[in-house]
Amino acid sequence: MTQITEPVSDHRLRKQNLITAFTASFAFFILVNGYRFMSPLLSGDGLLMLYQNDAAWQIALGRFAHPFIVMLRGGLTSPFLISALALFWTAAAVYLVPSYLRIRGRLSLICLSAVMVCNPALTVTSANFLHEFDCYALALFLSVASVCLIAEFISQKRWLYAVGGVLCLALSCSIYQAYVCVAAGLVMIRLLLAAAGKGDLRQILKEAALTLGLAVAAAVLYVIAWKIMQSALGIWTADTYNGLSGMGDYSETGVLEVLGLTYRNVADYFFNPATFVTTTFRDFDISAVWGVLLLLCNLAVLLLTLLWLLRMNRENQTDTPKRLLQAALLILFPFGINLVCFVSKGMEHTLMIYAFALVYVLAIALWDAQHAEAVAADAERTADGSLCGTRGLRRFLLPAALALLTWAQIVSANQLYFKKDLQERAAQSLMTRILVRIEETPGYVPGETAVAFTGSFEVNPYIEPLQAFEDVIVWQTGKTSLVYFGTDYAYLSYFENMSVNMTRLERDREDIAQMPCYPLDGSVAFVDGVLVVKISD
Repeated sequence: MTQITEPVSDHRLRKQNLITAFTASFAFFILVNGYRFMSPLLSGDGLLMLYQNDAAWQIALGRFAHPFIVMLRGGLTSPFLISALALFWTAAAVYLVPSYLRIRGRLSLICLSAVMVCNPALTVTSANFLHEFDCYALALFLSVASVCLIAEFISQKRWLYAVGGVLCLALSCSIYQAYVCVAAGLVMIRLLLAAAGKGDLRQILKEAALTLGLAVAAAVLYVIAWKIMQSALGIWTADTYNGLSGMGDYSETGVLEVLGLTYRNVADYFFNPATFVTTTFRDFDISAVWGVLLLLCNLAVLLLTLLWLLRMNRENQTDTPKRLLQAALLILFPFGINLVCFVSKGMEHTLMIYAFALVYVLAIALWDAQHAEAVAADAERTADGSLCGTRGLRRFLLPAALALLTWAQIVSANQLYFKKDLQERAAQSLMTRILVRIEETPGYVPGETAVAFTGSFEVNPYIEPLQAFEDVIVWQTGKTSLVYFGTDYAYLSYFENMSVNMTRLERDREDIAQMPCYPLDGSVAFVDGVLVVKISD
């Protein structure tokens, strides 16, 4: 079978790509996530899972490979080790993409590394779900590796590649299902480039059919392996908001409503970009200026993508059937990169949107195909190796836009880490003061007296958000590190290292309802022999 793209890059280019991918990825990773390497910054799920003992729950969620990863790298959430592993797997994923999409330019690969590493999905995972960080990065790598192996199978007709591709995709799903969208998006980009280029339509459709067939095989393998493990270990299927028990049932939500939300979430990401906290001048928030600037960058990326596609079609004199195929792929592309939103019936958060960055990857692939060789040729013709004139400036419009978007993500990530650092210190001060109140209560015996917390620190009327950090808001980041029920108990266990006999009482009891909220007098008092600390109503 004839390939729909040029042959695989030679050994020299592969070596250059390996060095560039890992060097650039290391640099961007340190810029965006370096704060995390030596800092616990634990809150929410990350605080509860400082010691990971949730193997049964992960299997119930369909993430049955996750416990095996924890067995290999240890069950304690070690920031440096987990961050280093996440860096390696992310860089490895960056390295695979150029060969798959025929990206040859070094600057193109640096831009690719920027958008794949400085991704809000990875940042939020690192900041709030450190125990999952390396696992999700591995899921990303396996998703990219799966489509690369399938492409090799199609070009070389060796079934070993097909088996490897199916196994990698099934494993990616068994770690975290959302990264299947990365595989879907990459396949659509490859087909789109082929249809805009000189690829034969029949070969393109054949590759699409074979890839789809192997993806279905991976899905079947994933489900069978999951069910076998559930049956062998007696594990249930989670029916929570992130469980798979109701998958495919749209009776309550409606297919069209969820489909619309799937597209709207992608559009909102690009047309309402998140920015960072900056200064104000004469009561004018400069962050609004950055918001407009980032919107213009996204609009430039989208416009350039369409223009380069039209140019490729014109230069290659693409026929109507291939143009129609491109139109269909462009329409389906937002659905493919946000497939998880549709499958989950609209339940989507930041951890699930990594594949949105593939919009930038598509633009980079088109930019590289259009301009990389011309840039090199022009550089050779100039005495000093530089470019001049409007033509050269136009070539660097996309890298400039991506540079601004990347910088905004770097600043946002570091502000998030700084906020969590301050929150962690504030939480220690808060819980220490509460422990002092507990120990000073007459009749309290350390390690023997039952102690119960009621209420939430997030709605305590006397706890304010960190000043100047109110707009640094991402999923599962609240006023404190103790964002929901149970994290207060985990904090006492892991951070305060005090012998406290913790228990629980019903919140709606009348005698507790009459108590004032901490830190008022009477907020720490005995109720039926239990020392109650009332945090909020």
